[in-house]
Order: sequence, then C-alpha cells, then structure tokens
Amino acid sequence: MENILIKLIKNLYKYFIYLIITNENYRKSILNTIIIILNVNRKNIVFFDMFPSHWQFSKPLVDRLKNSYRVCIMIGDKNHPVLQEHDLDYKAYYIDNEYKFLFKLFNLSLMITPASNFSSRFKPRNVNLIHMFHSIVSMHYVYGDGAFDGYDTFFAVGPHHIEELKRTQELRGWKNKKFLEIGYPKIEELVNQEPKLQNTNVKIKVLFASSWGEYNLLKLHGLEIINKVLDMGYKIVVRPHPHSFMYDKKTIQAIKQIALKDNSCVLEDSNFAALESFNKSDILISDYSGAAYEYAFGLLKPVLFIDVPKKISSLTKEQLEYLPMEVTCREQIGAVTTMENFEENFRNILDNQDRWKDIIKEVRKDYIFNPSNSIEKAVEAIIRLKEEIDGK
Repeated sequence: MENILIKLIKNLYKYFIYLIITNENYRKSILNTIIIILNVNRKNIVFFDMFPSHWQFSKPLVDRLKNSYRVCIMIGDKNHPVLQEHDLDYKAYYIDNEYKFLFKLFNLSLMITPASNFSSRFKPRNVNLIHMFHSIVSMHYVYGDGAFDGYDTFFAVGPHHIEELKRTQELRGWKNKKFLEIGYPKIEELVNQEPKLQNTNVKIKVLFASSWGEYNLLKLHGLEIINKVLDMGYKIVVRPHPHSFMYDKKTIQAIKQIALKDNSCVLEDSNFAALESFNKSDILISDYSGAAYEYAFGLLKPVLFIDVPKKISSLTKEQLEYLPMEVTCREQIGAVTTMENFEENFRNILDNQDRWKDIIKEVRKDYIFNPSNSIEKAVEAIIRLKEEIDGK
C-alpha cells in the first residue's frame, strides 16, 4: 500500500505539479481542460480527431448527429480544419496531442475516434471507446501488437476486419469487446456521388498515393515514377501520406521542384479529402496504401501496385502467419509490378480499363460492408450504444 501511495505521489508531481510550474503550454492546456470538463460530460457524444486527416472520417457522422444530440469534437492538432471555422453548430475543443493523458480527467459515455493506438492509459473514465478504422487495410500487420487494446467497440470495414478482430481477441485476451459490421464512409461518398463528377478530361491523369514508413514507395521510387509518367505524356497528381510531409521531406522538396518546372505534375496536401483527384484520375499507382482500396472499391478503377518491402509492425508470429488483405487483394483489383516492368504493366492496365469495373465490383463484396449506406449504419450503432449506456 505504501509503495502504491509513493508511486501515486510521484506521478502527480511528474504529470501535474512539475509541468504546471515549468511549462506554459501545459498550464494553458490544464486551464483549457478544466473549461472542457465543465462543458462536456456523459450527456455528450464525443469525437476525437488526433490529426487533421481524421476529419474525413468524423465529419459525416458529426453532420448526421449534431442536430439531434449533444455532439462535440476533441481535436489534437492545431491545424485541424474545424479550428479554422466559425459559427459551429456543435462544440469543438483543442487538447494538444502531447497531453493526451489529460483525457483521464474526463468522465464520458461514448468517444468515437479514427485514431489507432489510443492507449488505455489515456482513456476517459467509464467510456465506451469506439474505433472507426481510418484505413481499409488489415489491422494485424501495419499496426503494433497492442494498438487496439484500449478500444471497447470496433466499426469493422469488412469481413477481413471481423476475422482479424476475433483472432486478435484470442491472442490478446480481450474481454467484452464488440465488433460491428459497419463499412467505410469514404467508400459510400464515392459510390453515391453524382455521375457528373466523373472524369471528362481527354488527357490521361495518373494519381500517385503511397503509404508511409521506411520502405514506402514515394521514398524508394517516387521521383523515378513521376518522371516516367511525365515522359510518357501523362499528367500526374501526387498525394503523399500525411506523415510523409514530416518524415520524407527531402523527397517532398524534390517533387515541389518538379511541379514548379512542369505543370503536368501536381503535389496535393493529403490531409484533406481526395474526392476531386480520385474522380479526375484514370489510374492509381500505389504500394500497400489504404488509399488504393478506397480508390478501387469506391470508383471501380484499377490500381497499379509497385512491389516494395511489406510494412510490418506486428511482432507476433501467430499474426504474421496470416497475410493481410493489402497483400492478397492486390492482383484482384489491378496489377503488381516491379520498377523494371513498370511501363509495360502501366500501359496494359490503361488499355484494358473497361474490363476492371465489373471485376472490382464483385471483389468489393468480400471486403466492404454496406458500401452505399455505412454512415447510416454507424449512426444507428452510436445511437443504440448511447441509449444502452443511458439506460443502465
């Protein structure tokens, strides 16, 4: 008992007293948190966006819920688009990602987040923490082994997630977690859009969207791919993963120089929705990025995958025995190539574009729940969970 008390006193000093004395930003965060606590409680449906790109996932649900429920959004990055808006019809609060442990001060009923790796160490008290996946890819390869331990409810994108969640539950010893068949709102947005948004340009436009990490395609072959596409006479839009702007700055700077010299090359900020660049492109070039599956399953357009080393974060042998969907699905929605055969496979896909639509539509059934009404399913699930909690 004495050791527990000493540890408690040390943590209190480390996380509160010392930081309050020495760190002005932390003092501001504490004051801001107190204000939030006074305004946000178990009556609210709370969303948390760790990064600006997460707004693409939270926004459709916030828009459906805000008129009938007390909705608020917690934001961890000062560059989030909501913080630039005025006259919001829901509450928005900023809590710096550096101080996520302040969430422990809250007593909430529901919190929904696209953020992976939200540790149980930071969970608000008594909360049902809901994870809506911000990628279609498998959950057992690219994320760390404990990345999902803190969540209580999962909005599965497709059957592969249900299977992976059940296997992870057994390996990690999870108890009392819910796995719901929801789908992927970004696919719904693409599926249900007006036909007039589709590409009507004569000149072929190529979209390049890669993952991030040590062996991502942009870092390994990005400049070579851009130059090859330009040399073939096509336009190219480059949408790096948001993290690439932080970790692959040398490559990003080189792409900016190419774009300055040749207006057939455009570098886009991938913190924001890709609807326009998706629609105005004829083919996507990628590695293992989740964007490839959004593109293919949302628009029924093919993807050219460049074979690079797989992105693996899991260290669990039992998990690695099962190949992820981002490996097994590639040849079902496009072609896989090396850089040596890039031009041949690129032209082959373009020459046979018409045959891909029906093929990809059929494959989509195996990977995406509710492609045209996932937002409705997600909202219904949130309301149902909220009513269950309120009724206790």
